[in-house]
Amino acid sequence: MKKKMILFTVIALLVGVVGCEDKTTQYEIYENHDISACGIEDPLRNIEWLSEYCRKIKEQKKDLNINIYLLKVINKEEYIFQTVYPSQIEHYFSMSYRNCLGDIVFHWESINPPNPQYEDFMEDKEYLGRLFSMVKH
Repeated sequence: MKKKMILFTVIALLVGVVGCEDKTTQYEIYENHDISACGIEDPLRNIEWLSEYCRKIKEQKKDLNINIYLLKVINKEEYIFQTVYPSQIEHYFSMSYRNCLGDIVFHWESINPPNPQYEDFMEDKEYLGRLFSMVKH
């Protein structure tokens, strides 16, 4: 009888452990610390506004996907941080472009058709790489 009780308890525990699935939202976070911009190594850690921005994103864990890319102005030592995040309108996204100080220098919504202002802004920019992303799974 004692063996049956122990066996029953072990089986119940195993079923309970296997049956308990983590239903919390999972995120994949990517951080590129092997890049420099604005005269600073590792801007994700060493540019205060960018570090704080990414910290808040990770803490809030909203149900969104966000990417931050680094762009450089061609033939100049100027850098732009492009943040791409979902728009409030489903299936669209927003992009904001910030300078080294964190000031927004341009903003564009994908719902808007390409326009000369966007094309003019992007014509002298080159992508250097992805700095940060947080993707919901």
